[in-house]
Amino acid sequence: MATEEAARRLQACGNIMVPLSDYNCEADLVPSVKYTHTQARDLEYQFIPDISKDDRLCQLAVLHAKRALITDDWRKIWFEDKLDLVLCPSAQTTAVIHDRFGLPADTTLANVLDVRAP
Repeated sequence: MATEEAARRLQACGNIMVPLSDYNCEADLVPSVKYTHTQARDLEYQFIPDISKDDRLCQLAVLHAKRALITDDWRKIWFEDKLDLVLCPSAQTTAVIHDRFGLPADTTLANVLDVRAP
């Protein structure tokens, strides 16, 4: 796997690898990519309250609040583990078809944390 190879090469150059658990990284925030799109629509999303009946501004406020909590959790992980970077799998090509590839972990992490490219 390319991510494992990248980690091996970084470690060979003297870098310290800090494995992060799924729990700490809040990996359970999104449905598993193993589910089909039909099954995913039927999943109960427990990481946010049911806001489907709220007005759109209230929905946005709830999502912003949850995003802030996730960002703060990642800030703590970044600081406490003294991280310089996070390696995670990405798509094998650019511009993959939306909703057909599965969960793009790198994009999801960058978008939720509002990370800007250098």
